[in-house]
Amino acid sequence: CGLIFRFYGKTETNESLPVLTEKSVNVLYDAAYNSVISVLLVGSFICLFYILADGLSVLGVLRPAEQAFSLILRDEASAKAFVCGLIECTSGCAALAALPRTPLTVSLAAACVSFGGFSVVAQSLLFLGKDCCDRRIFLLSKTVQTVLSFFLCLLFFR
Repeated sequence: CGLIFRFYGKTETNESLPVLTEKSVNVLYDAAYNSVISVLLVGSFICLFYILADGLSVLGVLRPAEQAFSLILRDEASAKAFVCGLIECTSGCAALAALPRTPLTVSLAAACVSFGGFSVVAQSLLFLGKDCCDRRIFLLSKTVQTVLSFFLCLLFFR
């Protein structure tokens, strides 16, 4: 993805980065506090999306996506695990690991890890902030990374 998007966003301006003028009196406290808040946010995203994926699967909301991927992949169990992995990576990879190890299941796991699920995408967008990058380009690069990971793993799996 770095090679594909290497020319995106290059400008000829010489704008300098903004200088931080506010200095904290207790830098160690601020660093510890911010890291604890960050860990809590990441953990809450993981829990939320894990429960969301499980609930949507039980309610049958994910069934159309599972059927679509099942037609493409020709394997219903792999398709169900992959769709779950698109929402929350850990649960999808765990479901794929429970299946027999084939080039397809390993490649789908690689795709899930590359994408990270919507849980990781939401976390990334939260931490990158609203002014850091174009969200469409970020989502496009995650999609390209996922597709490349799938096909490269499928190509090199032995």
